[in-house]
Amino acid sequence: GERNMKSTSLPALRKTPGCSLLELLRKAEGGELASSLRAHGMGETDTQAKAKLFVTAVQTLLRACTGRSLCGKRSLEESTPAHVTAAESPPALINSKLALAFWVPGRIEVLGKHTDYAGGRSLLCAATKGFAAVVVPREDDECNIHASFAGGAIPPAALLRVTSNVEAPPDAPWAVYPAAAVRRLVTNFGISKGVDLAFACDLPEASGMSSSSAVVCLSFLALAASNDLDQHALFESELSTAAQLCHFLGCIENGQDCGPALRGEKGVGTFGGSEDHTAIMCCDAARMHMFSFCPTRLEASFALAPSLRFVIAVSGATAQKSVERRDDYNNAAMLARFAAERVAAAIDGDESCSSHVAGGGGVTLAAVVQRVAAQLNTTTRSDAVRHAMVQHLRAQAPVDGDAHMDTALEARFEQFFFESERIVPGVATALDAGDLEKVAELVDLSQRLTQTNLKNTVPETEWLPRAARDLGAVAASAFGAGFGGSCWALTTAEAAPELRERWAAAYLEQFPERQKARFFTMVPAPGAIRL
Repeated sequence: GERNMKSTSLPALRKTPGCSLLELLRKAEGGELASSLRAHGMGETDTQAKAKLFVTAVQTLLRACTGRSLCGKRSLEESTPAHVTAAESPPALINSKLALAFWVPGRIEVLGKHTDYAGGRSLLCAATKGFAAVVVPREDDECNIHASFAGGAIPPAALLRVTSNVEAPPDAPWAVYPAAAVRRLVTNFGISKGVDLAFACDLPEASGMSSSSAVVCLSFLALAASNDLDQHALFESELSTAAQLCHFLGCIENGQDCGPALRGEKGVGTFGGSEDHTAIMCCDAARMHMFSFCPTRLEASFALAPSLRFVIAVSGATAQKSVERRDDYNNAAMLARFAAERVAAAIDGDESCSSHVAGGGGVTLAAVVQRVAAQLNTTTRSDAVRHAMVQHLRAQAPVDGDAHMDTALEARFEQFFFESERIVPGVATALDAGDLEKVAELVDLSQRLTQTNLKNTVPETEWLPRAARDLGAVAASAFGAGFGGSCWALTTAEAAPELRERWAAAYLEQFPERQKARFFTMVPAPGAIRL
């Protein structure tokens, strides 16, 4: 049943009643929102921190529509409707009964480095950090979006029109993600209504925990609520399952078609998949999830042992998918595509290697691995498949081709094959069975292949896993798109506080310039929720 969950059954899409902004502020300050988060499996300390984020988001919208700040007030009683006069504010926004609250987390990619867009597997959970979003639907075409990022950064607000060609304002480049959501929903569904939206975030930017995909998801959720998207015929026919919806969210970001009925546009300029969006929308508290992609499928879900904890190290080395790193990030995707196309050509251009589900339309590495395995009548993880794939790659290499490219394609395939076919399912099985020695062995291999084959690490994300292992962590690995980002370490609940403290101290001694690094302990958190 979990594998075929309806999209409207996801906690983020379930219908909940709206209320006024002042009532929502009362719920955030009075503990009701914290109780709701707790009911979804979030820990006590985290729920209190998130409630404060919701207070910030509500106050941001109130400040925007009243022209005055509520931040200096000591209690809700000092912020009653009596203090919000008709001369100060639009009553429709203050007194609207449609204000909605969403929690949208980041994600932890435990394993599955650059596998999703190639049809491979990932082992995922939701992060305890993310976005508290407050939404008031509008009847016109304005989207007034106010952001408050981790560390207290408050960039200029973004005014977007609900049109098919809207762009982020020059002074609000962060709004490229909500702008992409607006364009795609206008193009595919003809939406016309905007939102007043404010979000407050404790997810570090450029940390490899998918802050950009989380903004895409929360923008979609806000616009879907304002436009009753779940009632649209195309939504019911094309996005009826959670898997289909998550693939579509990935297509908002990468700009690709999502089937013939949901044509793409330019997206945000990166060639990623839907791993991030799937983890954000579909993961459950205290559980690990193994997905495969193109199409999205839940292959396994299991509880993380209560005795285990993740310690997360945010390196402070920027993992920006912006101009200076976008080509590097996209290069891994293109190498995977070229390798798949070369093997597909070697096996007579067999169209069964193409991914047609959800509009993939192109050949994927996972599809050609499956085809070769079927030809050899063996499993996809076998050495026979691996060797046959390499032979196919070499056989199709142009006689006067680029030797460097040939080497790069083989290296990219090897990393994908081991990560998707052996490491991810192997760690999922071992972790579920409590075989921590096997977990350590496979995770170490994943980290090595990241450094030698993907070549998307930096000194910080090479040092962090080694240091965590030296300090006694069960396993540790860098994660995210690469060229910066974060690292996770798996340890016991008892050892986690000391590991976090010693790991952080050693890191700052090794990299004293990384004063923005952050270390925190977590268990798998709930995915996106409409509270």
